[in-house]
Amino acid sequence: MRKLFFLFFILCSLKNVAQINKFEVVDGGINYNYGQSVQQTFDGGYIVTGATSSIGNGSTDVYLFKLDSLGNVKWQKTYGSTNVDMGFSVHQTQDSGFIIAGYTNSFGAGGYDFYLIKTDSIGNLQWTKTYGGTDWDFAYSVKQTTDGGYVIVGGTYSYGKGNEDVYLIKTNATGDTLWTKTYGGSGQDEGRSVWQNTDGGYFITGFTNSFGAGGLDAYLIRTNSLGDTLWTKTVGDTLDQALYSGQQTSDGSFISVGYTNTHLNGKDIYIIRSNNNGDTLWTTTRGGTSDDVGYSIIQTPDGNFACFGYTESFGQGMKDYVFYKVASGNYFLNSRTYGGIYDDIGYCINNTKDHGFIMTGQTASYGNGPQNIYTIKTDSNGTATGIILVGVNENGIVSKNNILAYPNPCSNYCRLTFNYIASEKNISITLYNTLGEEIEQVNPSILPDSNGLANVTVATTNLPSGIYLVKISNGNFIETQKIIVQH
Repeated sequence: MRKLFFLFFILCSLKNVAQINKFEVVDGGINYNYGQSVQQTFDGGYIVTGATSSIGNGSTDVYLFKLDSLGNVKWQKTYGSTNVDMGFSVHQTQDSGFIIAGYTNSFGAGGYDFYLIKTDSIGNLQWTKTYGGTDWDFAYSVKQTTDGGYVIVGGTYSYGKGNEDVYLIKTNATGDTLWTKTYGGSGQDEGRSVWQNTDGGYFITGFTNSFGAGGLDAYLIRTNSLGDTLWTKTVGDTLDQALYSGQQTSDGSFISVGYTNTHLNGKDIYIIRSNNNGDTLWTTTRGGTSDDVGYSIIQTPDGNFACFGYTESFGQGMKDYVFYKVASGNYFLNSRTYGGIYDDIGYCINNTKDHGFIMTGQTASYGNGPQNIYTIKTDSNGTATGIILVGVNENGIVSKNNILAYPNPCSNYCRLTFNYIASEKNISITLYNTLGEEIEQVNPSILPDSNGLANVTVATTNLPSGIYLVKISNGNFIETQKIIVQH
């Protein structure tokens, strides 16, 4: 059964500025779940896509879910069949429905194929299409074009000149192919993002080892409206560089993000600003002593840029979400990290109507399964709640069998939040070590808050550092939660 961990907070902003909602949502089940793309919808809510192996028809299915403006889950859908089906990119369409691009080996010509899914406004399937040959073909980005059709980019092993080529497909409004193009040489060339420019052509970012200075190089391609190449550029040195996201900016230039390898410190976030001819205006890097990668970049309403990815150099754990605000003049304005003690990898950021940001990716720090989808809504500075509230569904009801432990890891105390059953007077809270030995029993007098939540603070000052299990019994609700004590 799906469990939802929901982090919610509302800030009243300064006068004459609209109220800003902030939340953090962890969604997923007992198996692996992947968050890849998020966008604010016309109604002020949010749409998220990725993949799940917790529910659906096969080993992994495309996963789409809708959040309202406060982060409550309104509905969830899966698409696919018995094999692996992955969603990588979602956009709301002109008819208020959604278009999803990814890849499938449940359908198509063979191996993996591009997978395009069109739904209505509540996720009901309208049509699907596959594109590709008998080898492997992976789609990573889709946009609706000004004519109502779609443009999709990824990589193909079925067509082109080499091992893998950039693969661009233009369709009409019902997904029928109008034309296809490949770009690249004899090596590996992959497209990771596509953007329709103001002239009707397309801007593609990715990576190549067919051209450039050596290893993988950042690969930028600009085409006309028929996919014919206007220019290609590579940026990099003899080590690896790759781009995962890019767009045309308000002045007609281009901004892209990915990573660059350094001799000493592994990967650093790598941002490239190019003019409309593809010539590099500036590059900048950001990172520390471990790997740091940028997966998404956008221009913000103030003309600056926000990039998002992960860092192993900073933050709370192994990998953490990382957010940077970058000035248009090539200097960093501020940064944030989000996450827990395990891997948290951010993949997509977008602007919101209140000048904040919506972000998504995947987390091993929070949730029930080994990996869950982690979506964060922030203000204009990237500030999130830092407060985790448990299991709020679309009706504001807290699901049973969920316990929030916060902070977790903890040092001096851990606050437990759980669903309160008013008819049951005997609530027991028991702490165990990993050997199953009882450490402590807490039998507090509890009054629920206005949401029907019970809140109990357990002192952990005198506990040795380590992993503990807390069991809460409240009527038919008996559940355990792991907490980590670190001094």
